[in-house]
Amino acid sequence: MPRTAYSRNTKRNEVKNLFELKIPIERAGSFMRYLPNERSASIIKNMKYSHNYGLARMMGRMMAEEFSQPNSDFFADIDVIIPAPLTKKRNTERGYNQAEELARGIVQVVDKQIDTTSVIRRIFKASQTTLSREERTKNVQDAFDCIHPEQLSGKHILLVDDVITTGATLLSLADSILEKTDNVRFSVLSLAITGDLKYN
Repeated sequence: MPRTAYSRNTKRNEVKNLFELKIPIERAGSFMRYLPNERSASIIKNMKYSHNYGLARMMGRMMAEEFSQPNSDFFADIDVIIPAPLTKKRNTERGYNQAEELARGIVQVVDKQIDTTSVIRRIFKASQTTLSREERTKNVQDAFDCIHPEQLSGKHILLVDDVITTGATLLSLADSILEKTDNVRFSVLSLAITGDLKYN
């Protein structure tokens, strides 16, 4: 798998740069690089489209193990994990939420709580896969709604998703939380980030 090695520096890397100055971001990372002809692409496709939630949980455990090495403080002060939600219809069609299964794998390694009730996704317009950067932002604008802000105010929240391209989905998710809460901080962790290998 084309690994990123971002666990070595979770405060200065390509993923963190996507969120810097846009939301109060503490740390960020991705486990591997999504490349179309690599094994990473096969893993993502199997997770999303082949009902392979067992694979998602295994990858979640691998992510957690890498980002919780003895020299890492990535999970140290995380209060709650929020996996990127799907709409009810999308969740029913797919059978499960791959981001939620990644989070379930993570908590098998680190002692943290998953919150799947405080934020919901109300709108799904289209898959982000083939959209441009600008289209991705518009596609997820106002897609999420924080319905239990009282559960999140004052918390350090870890947002989890399967693949990050522009960060639009997680930025929209974070914005929905910021609109209704006070004193919230975020960290971000994804299984993969798209694009060619870069060294930071």
